[in-house]
Amino acid sequence: MIIRSISELKTFAKEVVDAFPLKEDGATIVTLDGDLGSGKTTFSQCVAAILGVSEQVQSPTFVIMKSYEVKNDPRFNNFFHIDAYRFDHPEEAHQIRWNDIVGTPKALVLVEWPEKLGEKIPAGTMRICFSFVDETTREVSIVE
Repeated sequence: MIIRSISELKTFAKEVVDAFPLKEDGATIVTLDGDLGSGKTTFSQCVAAILGVSEQVQSPTFVIMKSYEVKNDPRFNNFFHIDAYRFDHPEEAHQIRWNDIVGTPKALVLVEWPEKLGEKIPAGTMRICFSFVDETTREVSIVE
């Protein structure tokens, strides 16, 4: 799908949020793949707004993980936004209590740079791929 505006990204985000695969035994994890500037954090901000997160959502690059309370979606109580870019090895995920996060029922976890977590990302996780086309255009696809 080609996205040419924030409005289009918001519409796409709403469709994706409605389609998130819910897990009964832990968190719903969605990975966000793509180069710097391809739209991963902006998409995360759109998702947060849809979920009713009242705080400003910024890239968690330096803090690695931010958590927020969900107010508008009864499927989720918590929204975790993780940027694994600074990890050198998947084992570093213990720093953010990865096992606790993925075991949290009614939690949504969006992970930027999921390749840095390797095998820690469960099989069957929804994957959204972002590609930079030009300054105002992104290509987005969902891989399940």
